[in-house]
Amino acid sequence: MKRQNQKGMILAIDMGNTNIVIGCVDDEKIYFEERLCTDYSKTELEYAIGFKTVLELYNIESEQIHGAIISSVVPQLVNVIKSAVEKIIGITPLIVGPGVKTGLNLLMDQPKQVGTDMVVDAVAAIHEYGAPVLIIDVGTATTISAVDDKKNYVGGAILPGIRVSVDSLVSRIGRSSGRVIRPSATRGVCPARTGRTEAGNDSDPHPEPCSPKTYRCPLCLAGSRKRLGASHSDPVVPSSSPTGTFAATCGGCFSRQTAESWI
Repeated sequence: MKRQNQKGMILAIDMGNTNIVIGCVDDEKIYFEERLCTDYSKTELEYAIGFKTVLELYNIESEQIHGAIISSVVPQLVNVIKSAVEKIIGITPLIVGPGVKTGLNLLMDQPKQVGTDMVVDAVAAIHEYGAPVLIIDVGTATTISAVDDKKNYVGGAILPGIRVSVDSLVSRIGRSSGRVIRPSATRGVCPARTGRTEAGNDSDPHPEPCSPKTYRCPLCLAGSRKRLGASHSDPVVPSSSPTGTFAATCGGCFSRQTAESWI
């Protein structure tokens, strides 16, 4: 037999696109807060096992919980999580959404389109800090919400999150990874000397800087030995070589005598 939501300790679940935050709270304190991965492929039983395990870690029995509430930005998983909660505590959780009294007046043209995450953020901020207040929630998406001095929700914005922005930038500039390539800290020093090559190779550091009196080898100029499939000790034939073949003699740069006429 299912129990009704009552005042006391409640199981609060905030379901985001990347993580599901679960915690137990009452009017006095927060008992714990943990995160689980949001996984579209999991069944209600798998989520129930995850929630039950977290509760057991904090020695909280299902009978100690008197209510449950869910805020979700993933509509596809709401019923799955709802059923999982019912399995472990026998209470049908309250789902934050249109029709639920939060005490927040949404002064928006389409109040139903305001995300539940932004609503609960605003309610929590008013409770903790009072109004007016500006709330910034950094997650998969970055949300900004504004509440005026009369506790009215007056507007908000949704922006790409940090990870989404980085992934988009990487894909746009054609990189295969998120590694940042930094310029050499010392002007005139070969990238191989500092280990800041495109391939990220920190081994075999350059024994001497590339100065105006030393010609840099094509491998150094290319910025990556590993990418070219060669090492500084391999013979190299630059396309602009006036004499044909050069041999690396200084661990990265050709000697002045060998490459006297090559620029």
